[in-house]
Parts: sequence; C-alpha cells; structure tokens
Amino acid sequence: MSWELGTRRCAAELLGSIGGQDALHALARGVEDFTFRQVQELCARALGKIRDPAVIPLLKKIADDSFWYPSRKKRVGGSGIDIGYDERAVAREDARVREAALEALASIGGDEV
Repeated sequence: MSWELGTRRCAAELLGSIGGQDALHALARGVEDFTFRQVQELCARALGKIRDPAVIPLLKKIADDSFWYPSRKKRVGGSGIDIGYDERAVAREDARVREAALEALASIGGDEV
C-alpha cells in the first residue's frame, strides 16, 4: 500500500499543476476518498492551487467539522465495536484535511468564500 500512497501523491501534485476540468474532477474524487488521508489533504491543497470557484461547495463541505463527526464516530467504533482507533488520533487526521480545505478556500478567495 505504501507504493500506492507515493503514486497518488505524485498524481495529486501533477493534477494541481496541470489544472483543467478533468484534473478538478479527479482531485475532487481524491478529496472524497477516505482510503488515504494524506492524499485527501494533498488533493484539497491541489484544488486550491487550481483556484477554480467550481470547487468551493466541495471544499466548504470538507472544511466543516459536522461533515466529519458522524464518519469519525463510525471509524472509531461508534457502532459498539472496538476497532482499535483512538478518536483523538482520527480527529487530528480529519483536522489536517479540514485545514487543507480551508487553505484551498483562502487561495481561491472571492465573495462566496
């Protein structure tokens, strides 16, 4: 799995540099993929680098903690099953992705942001 992370990281950085609608769609899918948290963070930053206002609603959703909270509870065993995750550690991971989304929003700017 570690090679997948490196490959996805490079892809996110390249897509952010290239820009365009196809890159936006691919990066948006990356932000919504919970498989690799670091890649979610990189994709959010890359969306900010492209600076297309079309991604503002997605970035706003990702930046909002209420979006993460139900998922966080489920990921740490909120269903009554202890899956071995510390909620604070998972919350820190979520916070890094949220921070990247906020930075991306700031780089896009505009009245809606």
